[in-house]
Amino acid sequence: MHSSPLLTNIPGLRTGFGNNRELVPSSLCTHWDTVPVKIQVHGTSVVEVTEKNQQCGDADAFFTSVPGIPLTVITADCVPILLARRDGKMIAVAHAGWRGMKDGVLAALWQQLQARGERPEDWVAAIGAHIRACCFEVSEELANDFVQQYSDLDATLVRPSHRHLDLNFLARVALKQIGITEIDHHSACTLCSKNQDGKYVFRSYRRGDRNSFQHSGMLILP
Repeated sequence: MHSSPLLTNIPGLRTGFGNNRELVPSSLCTHWDTVPVKIQVHGTSVVEVTEKNQQCGDADAFFTSVPGIPLTVITADCVPILLARRDGKMIAVAHAGWRGMKDGVLAALWQQLQARGERPEDWVAAIGAHIRACCFEVSEELANDFVQQYSDLDATLVRPSHRHLDLNFLARVALKQIGITEIDHHSACTLCSKNQDGKYVFRSYRRGDRNSFQHSGMLILP
């Protein structure tokens, strides 16, 4: 998935996902110099962004209601999640690898939004390209930890094959636990997806790309 119908249908909202050829979507490149400065650390810290080029420190989730401020997610194989209010008055993003998913980065983000009176039924979400269950092999111990953490769910959905985790499914579970039910999630796998020329569509840390980080998702309020 390189675009999200749910997000693009929001009036005035500008959004896009990058890939190996175009790390920042061309339609959003002119805003790159104003993005907040951050270090994503696979944690659960949340920052409200109120100005361009804001120094955000170590954080993995961000939100703003200020027009013209771009929010971005930078990933290597982790899950980029873009969220927006249906009326386009507030946006949020989250960087969710297995650590962030396990520790509840989306729940931490929603706690901040809920404290500001936000209601989940007013929001939609889109999950960008990330390493999918076909390629995301982990240790047996970690796979079992996730199965135990989500013991109320079908284990074959959490771990669809031996030692493989489905981060896409887990991201959707986390969003639905918040109450956000409209989710674009048919995204590609960053490790194995190829175009018609046989070239990889995305950069991937697990594939050993020297500079694996890509600008996976970007949102700008009208």
